[in-house]
Order: sequence, then C-alpha cells, then structure tokens
Amino acid sequence: MLKNYFKSACRNILKNKAATAINILGLAVGISASIVIFLIVQYDYSFDKWEPRANHIYQVTARSTQGEFFGVPLPAPAAIKSQVTGIEAMCYYMNFPENDFIVTVSPDKGEKGTIFNNEKDIVFADENYFTIFPHQWLRGNPSLSLSQPNEVVLSLSVAEKYFPGLSLDEITGKTILYGDSTNVIVSGIVADLKQHTDFDNKSFISYSTFTSSGRWNDNGIMQNWNFPDYRFHCFLRLYPNTPVAHVATQLKKLYDANVKEPDPNFTFTGSLQPLNEIHFGISWEGKNILGKADKSVLFNLTLLALALLLLAVINFINLSTAQSTLRAKEIGVRKTFGSSKRQIISQFLTETFLITLCATVLAIGLSPFLLYVFKGFIPEGLDTGEMFQPVVLAFLAGISIVVTLLAGLYPAFVLTKFRPALVLKNQTISNGKSRNAWVRETLTVFQFVVAQVFLIVVIVVARQIHYELNKDIGIRKDAIVSFKMPYTGLDDEKTRVLLNELKKISQVQNVTSYNGGEPYTLGASQTSFIIINKGRTENKLIADKGGDSNYIKVFNIPLLAGRNVRPDTNSTQGEVLINETMMKEMGFQHPRDAIGTFISRGE
Repeated sequence: MLKNYFKSACRNILKNKAATAINILGLAVGISASIVIFLIVQYDYSFDKWEPRANHIYQVTARSTQGEFFGVPLPAPAAIKSQVTGIEAMCYYMNFPENDFIVTVSPDKGEKGTIFNNEKDIVFADENYFTIFPHQWLRGNPSLSLSQPNEVVLSLSVAEKYFPGLSLDEITGKTILYGDSTNVIVSGIVADLKQHTDFDNKSFISYSTFTSSGRWNDNGIMQNWNFPDYRFHCFLRLYPNTPVAHVATQLKKLYDANVKEPDPNFTFTGSLQPLNEIHFGISWEGKNILGKADKSVLFNLTLLALALLLLAVINFINLSTAQSTLRAKEIGVRKTFGSSKRQIISQFLTETFLITLCATVLAIGLSPFLLYVFKGFIPEGLDTGEMFQPVVLAFLAGISIVVTLLAGLYPAFVLTKFRPALVLKNQTISNGKSRNAWVRETLTVFQFVVAQVFLIVVIVVARQIHYELNKDIGIRKDAIVSFKMPYTGLDDEKTRVLLNELKKISQVQNVTSYNGGEPYTLGASQTSFIIINKGRTENKLIADKGGDSNYIKVFNIPLLAGRNVRPDTNSTQGEVLINETMMKEMGFQHPRDAIGTFISRGE
C-alpha cells in the first residue's frame, strides 16, 4: 500500500509541474531561513557545555547597584580559597595586560629570534586552570607544567607556528620572550579545543610569573580589594551537593569585610555567574552588555523563523486548496472504487511529504548561500560544517514531519469531503461560500498582512541604519586612523618621540595621544567625580577620557565656551573639558557659567 502511495504521489507531482515547483520553492525558502536561524540559536546556546560538570562551574563577578561587571580584586582568589567552603576546584587567570603583543621565539646558539607580531589569546594561568578547562595533554604534566615561574604551556597550533618543523619533544624546553622582558620555557603542549567555548586561550604563562615580576605588577594593577579588575578571572567548581546560595552568601560576606572603598558609586560585592551564562554577557542597568550573543535577539530570531515557516505552510495550503477542483474527479473515482477517507488522507500526506522532502533538500543547498550573503550578521565561527551535526539533522527530520502535517492535513480533509456523485457530474462548486472558502480567504489575507509587515519592518530598519551611518554627530570621523601603543608606565618621553615622528609624515595632518576611546564611545572606564557647585557637593559617576591638547583638534570638536586645555607640567591643578550633558548635570544652563568650576576625582 505504501509503495502505491508513493507511485501515485510521484505521478501527481510530475503531472502538475508548475504548481509543484512553486510549492517546493516556497517551502524551501521558509525551511532554509529556519535552518540558518536554528544554526545561529543552536550555536550560541552550545558554548561551554563540554566542561566536566559544567552546570556546577561559576565565574566570580562583582555586583553593584547598577548591575554586574567582570573581574575580581587581585587578593580575592587567595581569600576565597582559604575562607569559602563548598568549593571542589578553583582556578584563576589574568588576560595578558597588552593586546596584540610581540612574541620573540629564541632559537639555539644565540641567533636572532623570530618575531611574531599581534599575538593574542595569552593568559597568566594558575596551576589549576586545566582542572576547570581540561585539554588533551600532548607533552608535559598538567599538575606541574604551570607550577613554577617563567613556564608556559602552548596549544598545538601555536607551538607549530612558533617552531615549524620541530617535533613536540624538541619544542618542549625551548625559550620564548614575551614583550621585552618576560622569558619563559615551554613546559607543556596541549591540543587545541574543538568545542565551542569563550575560553579558547592559546598560550598559558604560569601565574607565578606575573606575581614575581615587577614588570607586570607595575602595569597599572591595583593590589587591593577596592578595584575588581576586568582582566582577572576566577572560576569555582562546586561540590554536587553544595547549594549555590550558600557559596554566594559566603562570597558576599568576604567582599563586604574586605572592600573598604568609601565612594558610594563604586560599592560592590562578590557574586556568582553560571558558566553557561557567560556567553550572553552581564547585566548592567537592566541591559545585557559585553556578551557574544543576546538572548532577546535569539528569541526574536526564533519567532521570525516560525513566522517564515508558517508563511510557507500557508502558501502551500492556499495553492493546494485552490487546485482542489482539478483533483475532484480523482477523489470521486477513488471513492467510487472503495477508497476510504483514511487512505485518501494518507495518499495526500505522502504527496505532501515528498514535496516537503524535495524542499528540505533544496533548503540545505540554499543555506550555505544564505550564510554567505548574511555573513556580516552570522556569529564568527559558524560555518556550513555546523549543518551536519546530529542535532541539526534531527531538526531537519522534525521540521519535515511538522511541515508535512501542517501543510498536508487541511488540504487532505478538504478534498476527502467531495461527494462522488456530484464530482462525476461536475457539480463540485457550490454557489454559496462554504466554511472551507472562508478558511482559505482568511489564510490568504493573513499571508499578505504578514508579508506587508515584513516589508514595512525592512523599510524602517533600512532607514534607521541609513540615519545611523549618515547622522552628523558633531565631530569628525573620516580620515582618522587609530592604533594602540605599548604600555610605557609613567614614561611619556617614548610617546612624545612617536608622535613627533608621525608628524613628520607628509600625509598626516595632525596627531593626538589619548586613552578611554574616541569621543563617540562610552570609554574604557567610568570614574567618580566630586562636583562642588553653589555651596553643594555631588558625587557622580562619569565616563572620562584622557587626551592631549590636540584631541579636540583631531576630532574637530567645537568649543561652546572657554578654551582648550593647556599642558603644564609644573601646575598642581589640572584642567578638564566637559560636554553639555555633564554641564546640565552640574546645574548650569549656559556653557559659560560652568567655566572655572572646581571638580575632583572621588578617590
């Protein structure tokens, strides 16, 4: 019987080539969009599921009245290890203080080393790092390779890049120079992670290298509890029977006892963030920030996929029911020769399944094209190889069955209601409107309404993007190139030398040195300021930026009142420029009234 269903379905599909092609193409577009969106959602929710007992691993964060922020104070890990109970394992590490670092691989016999620029994914890690984030060890001992100062564990890809042509045994024991002063010896090599993770570090320098080196301890690192540095990370793996609330309470008490910062804008305490939530960032003032993905965006994408799939199904239903009169005689003959309602429904579901199957195969072919066209919106690391995971194949099988039932059942029920006697007399069309006609008209109207909503949304979003890209924000953005400079401590002479050399380039109009970001960015940090005005003192948290006197000239920032800052190394009192928003926060209505007001850092 099943074989007969398939043979009849194939005949009908070949007989109605145009309608079949339209149905297949319509379903394929909806299914391909669903595949791409499913890949995005599945990809973002798959991060860091591979760690042993991942549901018991938490990152220590800092929580304030405004929300959470990454990082722990430098003394926190040692205190947590000795004073907080319920912890099975703990590790901590520090992101390398300088991004895009220079690494020199030192060969034997005193020859000049090979230099690698812009190296990334370097961390100072303690000896327990690989307990929380296990790797396959190719050389070295996981319990000893990071136990001593000036040791480094390399991932296989980095080891092969630094020492091409050498065996792993030959690489072990080699010397590497990080920056201009940190010499380390390769003590281990681990395989690169193949799983989706936000902790895909490549070079692991022993944490004791950091603590024993004045070079790094002097690199702007706060050595007290009052500053949770975003570069320091601490992870805990709790015992299975340990309540999270129990550890969180201990952590809060520990922070409250040690954090002595009097500034109310920087009041914070310890908190725990589950490992599987780190990919989605942290909550700050009611919004998620610093995440690689946003749950609300993924939810909206899921709704979009369902809407597109529903449109494709409705399109299939409308086309199928619109052709019902062409299939009327076939149904009449089948019923005359004894076919039951169940058999006719099975026949039409088989036909719908074959069309859906063809549409699914076509959708699989379209999906790589969609991934390429929309690659600017696709998460980095997601490629066509993700399509052949078991979970994606299960999704395709499930969606084929669901679409078959949604798209095939209603037309099948409509067609099986034809009466053989009337069909054979060509009297299938009634003069009045049946309930089936109303259903079809409702689906058609719904389809056009949703399509128009999508068009309106596309137009509105396009206009918003155009506005964002072309809006005059009051400063210059064109023809400005920026790059990061190496940290030089308190030595400004090297910076001045660099700026003077850049000014000698004929194509360079002006040069400025600054920190905290460009004028249109929030900046790398927020600082508390005490504002004294009209007999009252206010403590406010302000995004600040540091720059020389050329800063406003390079970005062409207009001055509403007063003058530019003047560098004066002999002055004991600095100068600052503020924007209109801060001027109003200070209680002034006119820019000239704010000139001469005294403000100071709240520290």
